[in-house]
This record gives sequence, structure tokens and C-alpha cells, in this order.
Amino acid sequence: MAGHWLPQTWEPYVVAVTIAVVFLVLEFLGHQAKTRITADILENCDPTGLKDAAKSVWTNLGVTAALMLSIVAAMMQGDPLEPRFEVDDEMLDNVKYIDQAYFALCYVSMWHCSNAVLSCLINLVYVEPLLPVDSIKYFIAYPMSLGTPTVHVGKATFFMFSAVSMWTLGTHGLLLFIMSAIMTIVFTGWMYDYSKVRSHFTPKDVDQWAWTQKEHSAMLEDPHFQELVGDVDCKTLEIFGELGGYIHTGARGGA
Repeated sequence: MAGHWLPQTWEPYVVAVTIAVVFLVLEFLGHQAKTRITADILENCDPTGLKDAAKSVWTNLGVTAALMLSIVAAMMQGDPLEPRFEVDDEMLDNVKYIDQAYFALCYVSMWHCSNAVLSCLINLVYVEPLLPVDSIKYFIAYPMSLGTPTVHVGKATFFMFSAVSMWTLGTHGLLLFIMSAIMTIVFTGWMYDYSKVRSHFTPKDVDQWAWTQKEHSAMLEDPHFQELVGDVDCKTLEIFGELGGYIHTGARGGA
């Protein structure tokens, strides 16, 4: 039977279109968030230290993306998926399509990792020679500079987890695939919420931080302080109370 460069069945095309649609939807949503993420990161930054802070963010994001890139590249070069459960000939054909989906998801993840690494590198190259005041102008001119690599690292992680779910389906079957897919969705939602909550942090809310000016005993009983720290044991409460006193007096414990 003659070989074909293009698939002769409809299943691979469905896989390709589905991944492309997910990619485009996330690309659209991510693009909308890039400027906002940059603003959130810089919101509480001292303008005189903005350049150094941005360089540190780019360095950390770039290193993280590069490490992920090496992992995903290794995932792409592995052996074809081999089911570790009983299969018939029809199921073996399906595993072939699952393997293709796995490779495609790995490639998309690698694309996002590469985008994050290079965007960090390009920004570092162009910001490094600037004066601190000119670096502020740079962020106004290119307001997605910090948000772009951040979004790409997040999407690379999502597609990497999705690829692992496909690998699980092809090697361990449907039950473990359902578990890994649910965990991927939960992880994605949790990380989104985790990031969103921290983006709301501000040290400028006078009412929220008024408890730092109270005596130590009154500070520990303040509802704003207790709301921030949460339901913790007395020792933990004391430690955070001492740190809170430092905010007002410059001395740990407020002494």
C-alpha cells in the first residue's frame, strides 16, 4: 500500500483543528491581558527602581521558560506511545492519532516557551542601555513588555499539561486520562485565581494597613490583620504581628 504525507482519514484533521481553535482562543484572551499584567506588576514599583525590577522579572521568566523548553523538547523526541493495556487493531489506530495530538500539544508548548525566552531577551537587550527615566518611557511605549512573557509561560504550562494528559490516554487508558484532564483543568483554574488575587495587592490602602500603627496586643486582635493572616495558630499570628509592627516603626515587633 502506498504511503501518504497527508492523513487519509478525518480524525487527524479534527485533532489539528481542535488544537488550533484552543490555541487561537487562548491567544486572543492572553493578548487582552498582557497590558493589564504589565500594569499590575509595575503598579507598586518605585519608579527609580523600575528598570532593575523589570530586568529581574525578565530574567526569572526567561530562565523558567528555557527550563520548560528543554523539558518539552525532550517530550517531543520520545518513542511513539505504546498502550500498557489490552488493545485491538482499531484501538491501535486511535493510539496513533492520540500520539499525533500529543506531539502537536508539545509543539505548541515549545512555541510558547520559545516566545517567552526571546521576548525576555529582546526586552533585556533594549532596556539595558537606557537611563532609568527612559526605561519608564519604554514601558509606556511598549505596555505589553512584561505581560507578554508572563502569558506565554502560563500558556506553555497549560499545553504541556495537556500533552501529558494525551500521553496518559495513549499509554494508560481512559480512566487515568480523565483524572489527569480534571487535574489539568483544576490546576489551570487555581493558578489563574492565585495570580488574580495577588494582582489586587496594594500597600497604598491606608485603612487596610492601619492596624500596623496599633500596640502589639491590639494589632493581633484587629479584624483587618486577622483577615489578612487568616485562621492560623497563635505562634504564626505572633510572627506576622511582629512583621506588621516593623512596617510602622522600622523595628521588628514595633519596639
